[in-house]
Amino acid sequence: MKFVEKQRVVSLLRHLRILPLAEQGRYLWEVMRKRRSNEAIVRANPEKPFPPYRLLYETTSGVDYPLFYEVGRQLADHIHKLASSHVEGKLSSICEWGCGLGRVIMHMPQLSRPEELQAFGTDYNESAIAWAKAHLPEVDFRPNQLEPPLPFEENHFDCLYSTSVYTHLSEKAHYDWLKENLRVVRPGGVVIMTTHGDAFAEKLLPKERAQYDAGQLVVRGSMKEGSRLFCAFHSPRFMRDVFLRDLKVLLHEPSPDFAVMGGQDVWVVSKQ
Repeated sequence: MKFVEKQRVVSLLRHLRILPLAEQGRYLWEVMRKRRSNEAIVRANPEKPFPPYRLLYETTSGVDYPLFYEVGRQLADHIHKLASSHVEGKLSSICEWGCGLGRVIMHMPQLSRPEELQAFGTDYNESAIAWAKAHLPEVDFRPNQLEPPLPFEENHFDCLYSTSVYTHLSEKAHYDWLKENLRVVRPGGVVIMTTHGDAFAEKLLPKERAQYDAGQLVVRGSMKEGSRLFCAFHSPRFMRDVFLRDLKVLLHEPSPDFAVMGGQDVWVVSKQ
């Protein structure tokens, strides 16, 4: 099925509000497909914590245990390098907003001496945060709500990052959360985010593509905001000329690696 045809089907399912049923079928298929290999991984690594399938699917769109650890480690390494390169002064505290089960932030203490880097994670999925708190003691995990504020004081972090969080927010939430992200980062610190950029443009329907090309935010709603079925698409034009126009953009990486970044663009902005 061609991309546009597939997206028309998805759009119809979304409009009829039966897309969650289709997602449930996909989830069950993924569980069956990966069960045997996952069970082998668990037996071979009794020292590692492995999250429940349902929570893993909600936060990563899959149930692949090896990918949970390997992609998380690669993401952490990439983001740690970006933060270290762009923060003014020493990188001593870092927070992942929308951390899910902690698959990325869990690796941050290992990339520095643990006593030199404080790692924090926050998410609105209370079940995911509860699992992470119980199994990943090197990170300080705290719940947040779908709307600001975050449970941290002003100027608390050297870096706050999010991976595929703005991609699931409404237009209003984009601006509310950008302001809040900047509030908890110190002057000279950075905010790092990923977005659905040009690598995802071919998935858009004609009307959506026209909005995208015109530099507008494209939002597919009709689902619970913040969930993986609620999607937003961000052209580089929208990001530079509209969303981040009052900020200093230090870096834009257009979909650097589909295997690790999921094809998403990476943006690094500084707090002046």
